[in-house]
Amino acid sequence: MLDKLKEIFGLKKKKEEKVPEKVEERIEEKVEEIHEEELRKEVVLPGTEHLEAIETVAEVEAKEKAEAEKVEKAVEVEIIKPKIYPADPVIKAPEIGLKTARVLQSAGITTINDLLNLPIREIQERLAKVGKRVYRATIYKWKIETKLMMEIPTLRIRDVKYLYEIRIRSRKDLLKYTPEELMKRIEAFLNTREGQALAKHYDPPTLEDVKRWIEDAKKAEEVIPECKVVF
Repeated sequence: MLDKLKEIFGLKKKKEEKVPEKVEERIEEKVEEIHEEELRKEVVLPGTEHLEAIETVAEVEAKEKAEAEKVEKAVEVEIIKPKIYPADPVIKAPEIGLKTARVLQSAGITTINDLLNLPIREIQERLAKVGKRVYRATIYKWKIETKLMMEIPTLRIRDVKYLYEIRIRSRKDLLKYTPEELMKRIEAFLNTREGQALAKHYDPPTLEDVKRWIEDAKKAEEVIPECKVVF
């Protein structure tokens, strides 16, 4: 190998010609490099086959962080997945019990979509035909509470009842206020006769509850469109 390199570098024109010492050392270093490279290609130590794919600690941490964010996002999406769909039976509306659902169905109001998109007057007329009188305010409340639960799926029946009473009619309305502002409205409502009556059946929400409403409303806004309602 050494002789071959000498020939390449033009340093072995004659057998008796002496190669300079520094050049000799440089050639020997080059020979060692070539030899080591050949050994690396030819020899693979047991258990080192994966060394080419070894990642740095920073790369591993970056991948783990990306995976964690992906899982967290998936969990959030699962949390805000709709619980009520337009094609669902009308009994899924928060204010509709079994008895009322049967009356509505007999009047041809069978789905959530019917409840939300039929005008209030038409619903009243249909119910009147089957012998049921329902006030406009009651039907309006059915629509609003259903809309709230469709726009913010994590809300419970207790939540939408209090939101309705403090005049929150949509997710958009809710996001206009801070948690503290909403709590003041709830506390004011609780000082009324209606508020005290509702509190007997449903525990009043806390500040933490209100913060959760707003947080979930922000998340839902990204993935769930506004619920359109006909009045």
